[in-house]
Amino acid sequence: MGCDESKARSNEPIGTLHYFDLYGRGEMIRLLLNHANVNFVDHRVAMADWPAIKPTMKGGQMPIWEQAGVQYNDSIPIMRYFGKTYGYVVPDAGIAYETDCCLNTDAGFLGKVAPLCMQGKNDAEGK
Repeated sequence: MGCDESKARSNEPIGTLHYFDLYGRGEMIRLLLNHANVNFVDHRVAMADWPAIKPTMKGGQMPIWEQAGVQYNDSIPIMRYFGKTYGYVVPDAGIAYETDCCLNTDAGFLGKVAPLCMQGKNDAEGK
């Protein structure tokens, strides 16, 4: 298992990852793309800019992978897409199951922690 070396980094970015400038649901996508040596635009959205950008994002959420004018949302399907594209998917069903368990556990944990990390000062104080 590992990166398919036949898909080498090109000079032109193949797409854009839109996500906040923090370690969250988008970080695992960044890590995979960098490990696979994929040239992409890493659009890191500031929290202050999110309200204006949100209506332009599929489902009003991030991370978003944008390629050839098409937006793909939801971090786990994006990871599976790149896993298949860049040779990170194993043919062994048992190992593939374990990989999916890791992805889903991470997503479940982030779903509980992310709201706490993203709340404002007034939210934390109950205002």
